[in-house]
Amino acid sequence: MDHPIIDADGHAIEYLPYIYDLFATLGGAKAVDGFRVLVDGLAMIRSLSVEDRVALRRVPHGLVGPGRRRHRPRQRHAAEAVPRAARRGSSLDLAIVHPTYGLLAIGIHDPDVRIPVARAFNRYYAEQYAPYGDRILPAATIPVHTPDEAVAELDYAIRRARSQGRDAERLTSCGRVPARPIRRGAHWVDTLGLNSAHDYDPLWRRCARARRRADVHALSALGLDTHESPGSYVYNKLGSFAGSLHALCRSLVLGGVLHRFPSLHFAFLEGGAGWAAMLYADLLAHWAKRNAEAVRQYDPRRLDRKRLRALFEEHGSSAIRQRLADLDDCLHPLSDPDDPLLDDFGRSGIGGPDDVRRMFAAQLLLRLAKPTTRSTRGRSTRA
Repeated sequence: MDHPIIDADGHAIEYLPYIYDLFATLGGAKAVDGFRVLVDGLAMIRSLSVEDRVALRRVPHGLVGPGRRRHRPRQRHAAEAVPRAARRGSSLDLAIVHPTYGLLAIGIHDPDVRIPVARAFNRYYAEQYAPYGDRILPAATIPVHTPDEAVAELDYAIRRARSQGRDAERLTSCGRVPARPIRRGAHWVDTLGLNSAHDYDPLWRRCARARRRADVHALSALGLDTHESPGSYVYNKLGSFAGSLHALCRSLVLGGVLHRFPSLHFAFLEGGAGWAAMLYADLLAHWAKRNAEAVRQYDPRRLDRKRLRALFEEHGSSAIRQRLADLDDCLHPLSDPDDPLLDDFGRSGIGGPDDVRRMFAAQLLLRLAKPTTRSTRGRSTRA
């Protein structure tokens, strides 16, 4: 091939015995026990019968990773993954490696467990992959339950990379949109843009200033809404990443994040591209119908009620004509809304189709950067 080969979504299987030592160092026994409960809980759910899962409304997690028949044994595969990818003879020019167990860490609700556990995974990856920095880029695990903790962990990852002589400008990060509890057994998903519980602009500003690209990997709709079958992992998995990435992307667009930070780029992983094409087309169609000027066509004050009544009197059935005194009541809420006309695109900075096109071409999905000065096998590379 006459171009570099980049694996943008590799995964490593962390060695948990050592990770637990880091948990204890950074968060004490509470961090260790909190993560063990999470891991043991997943194993417990898998051991339940389908009937018990239905009764408890527990969602199964499918088996992942290499099997034994078609691949090398999993233990050997995990042990050889790093040196194999780092060899100069590898077919990969660059691999961006994401966590596996680390993705669970950034969904923990308790900050006394979540924050030290995320820090432990970042320390683990920084240490284990330091010798292979020219070939492998580990993605930092960034908890985003609050902007402060997200900025703090991003700064830690950047400092760590620079202290090891790695190119911090090429550090990637991944985060998971939090499901915030409302009451016992209920939650809502915070998509970090529109109507968020916090102002995440400090995080986006920090990413933009540090020339960080925000990789969104761990956002999945598994266990949420229409992806919560207790008996079928495949049913839950199909469309789960695409649907949730669609929610995050439209939140960033309509919430004005891309407009306020035009140099910030987002990469959405494991969801395919079909959802993005659909969102792009829908945004164009909805802007045409509901931009600040077009939405005025739905102004209820423009409804000619006298003309409407006359039409009912002329064409309505006898049953309808006998009840025309209640016409005003039946117009609520469709033609008599309580809320004023809203400019849903006001925050987004979208003033026309060209703005939507620019956002999708320059800031969303996987964007190729300018060629770097580093050469691989005699060729300049794009990261």
